[in-house]
Amino acid sequence: MIFITVGYSQYIFDRMISSVDNILLGMEIEKDEIFFQIGNSNYMPRSGKCCTYTGFEDMTQHIRIADLVITHAGVGSILLCLINNKKPIVFPRLKQYREHVDNHQLQLANRLKASGLVLYPDGLQDLKDTVRRCYRAGDDQSTFLPQFTEERSSLINTINRLLEED
Repeated sequence: MIFITVGYSQYIFDRMISSVDNILLGMEIEKDEIFFQIGNSNYMPRSGKCCTYTGFEDMTQHIRIADLVITHAGVGSILLCLINNKKPIVFPRLKQYREHVDNHQLQLANRLKASGLVLYPDGLQDLKDTVRRCYRAGDDQSTFLPQFTEERSSLINTINRLLEED
């Protein structure tokens, strides 16, 4: 299954939903194998099922059973993937498209890509190639993180601590 999530932001993220939808429409995948969580987005995906929001337990379950997770570069969504040993494809919200107030998701995506914890494609063609490669990989470990590394454990603990302070 492929799970796509834009998280729980108030900001619309049609750019991500439509880009991923168009890529998936070009692949031969059953609609039952694709699930979008689209938030406040206006674009309705045609390649799979969707909902606006889902509860934490459902979000966790979708990530656990997914063969591939494509997510905005939000800390909570990425953290949930990392906790569940998934290496997501990230698609950061950008200020220039009014998808967020700043480019902190871009900074996070670049940092986690450098650490090998996420896949962050460079542009739409690379996104298309990455989705196709990862979906076809099947049992390949390109989208799974089978063991907790010290760095990932430290990152998760730091993020949890920061969230508890708020």
